[in-house]
Amino acid sequence: MIVWDEGDTSDKTIVIAIAADSVIEGNESFLVSLTNVGGVAGLDRSANATVIIQETPLERWKYLNFGDLSNSPAAADDANPDGDELTNMEEYFNASDPKSFTVRSELPSVSYFKGYLGMSFRRNLLATDLTYTVQVSDDLETWRDGSTFPGSDPSFDSPDTVTTSRILEGSGEWIGVGDREPSSAGRHFMRLKTVRH
Repeated sequence: MIVWDEGDTSDKTIVIAIAADSVIEGNESFLVSLTNVGGVAGLDRSANATVIIQETPLERWKYLNFGDLSNSPAAADDANPDGDELTNMEEYFNASDPKSFTVRSELPSVSYFKGYLGMSFRRNLLATDLTYTVQVSDDLETWRDGSTFPGSDPSFDSPDTVTTSRILEGSGEWIGVGDREPSSAGRHFMRLKTVRH
C-alpha cells in the first residue's frame, strides 16, 4: 500500500523483490498497476507501468546463438560445440559463431612491417560487458596498455598505439591497431587483453 498524506505531492518508491534464476530465456517483463485509489486522490497519469528484466549481454548472445538450448551443456561457457578448440566464451569475445568451425584467419593476429607491430582482431559489438585492450611490451614481463575499446564507451588510443582501421562485419567489428613509432628495442611484443565486467 502506498499512502500520501494531504498536500503530499512527493514521489513514492515501491520495492518489488525479483527472484533471480539461472535460466536463459530472453528478456522478461511484468506489469505494475496502481488500483483502488481512495480519499480525494486521483491519478493524473497512466496507472500502469511495464517493467522489463533484461538478460546480461552474454546471456543474450547465448540466446541468439543457441535459442531454446541456451541452458544446455553445449552452451556452457567452457563448452566447444563446434570442435574448433575455442570455448563458447572465446567465441563470445571474438564475435564468432559457436556452432560453426572458426578458421584461424578469423582470430586475432599480429603482423610486423618495417619496425612496426600491428594487431588485427574482431570485437563483439553485442558484448557491452567486454573491454578489449591491445598491450605492448619490450620484455614479456612489463605490459603497457595501448588502444582500448570499452563495450559501451568511446574507444581511445595511447602513447604507444593508434587505431589504424575499423570495419563492421555482422555483429562484430574488425579493428586494426599499430605502433605509433617503430620499436627501438631489440624485442617488441603485442597482445590482446579482454576483460568482462
